[in-house]
Amino acid sequence: MKFNSKFEFGQKVYSIGQHKEKIFIECSGCRGEGKITLQDGEIVSCPKCHGRGGEHEYRELQWQVETPLGLTVGQIRIEATKSVGMDTILEFDNYSPQEGYEEVYMCEETGIRSGSLWNANHLFPDIESAQAECDNKNKGGKA
Repeated sequence: MKFNSKFEFGQKVYSIGQHKEKIFIECSGCRGEGKITLQDGEIVSCPKCHGRGGEHEYRELQWQVETPLGLTVGQIRIEATKSVGMDTILEFDNYSPQEGYEEVYMCEETGIRSGSLWNANHLFPDIESAQAECDNKNKGGKA
């Protein structure tokens, strides 16, 4: 069996990603104060937000090129799995047939052996193709 990687050692690659923005949503019950005043004047913790004044929500941002200066491939990891001898799906998924292929990279700029793992599906050979994929995903293209 022979495996071919998408990229080579020393090759410059460009990654894309979609991050989330953390925003605070103010409680409508206490208007962000975390406390309410009862009719008798007693001040108590807001029962709606439990005194927190609201809650944090995460919103997905648009896809973008994460590494406009590029990364240099320093490690290539390819893992292929083929199931043998199990024809039925059992109660626990880790006992059921497992097949898969995973290709990830580590780059000099983000650490080899103990750095960031970059999935092959989010890496591109040039910044133009990386940006084109971001544009496609932001327009609702296949993720």
